[in-house]
Amino acid sequence: MPDVWQARVLESGTRQGILNCTRQCGKSTVTAVMAVEQAYAPAGGLTLMVSPSARQSGEFLRKAAQFAKKLGASGYLVASGARSRPPQWK
Repeated sequence: MPDVWQARVLESGTRQGILNCTRQCGKSTVTAVMAVEQAYAPAGGLTLMVSPSARQSGEFLRKAAQFAKKLGASGYLVASGARSRPPQWK
């Protein structure tokens, strides 16, 4: 169950924004849910995530893969420039 602020972000429908939050509050989780929703919307689409470190990118991709798998979504996550390979699902 999302926190109140997370639910507001998810329900906002905004395409961009700034989250001014404390550490470990769930920013990556919320943005991973939004990315999976965007990627698998009826029109489909390309979702890009950029971060300053491979660790942050890897964390995001792991979370997105978990949400996509729970939804039964099929496809692949691809990372470019990451030091380690992200999880892939079929």
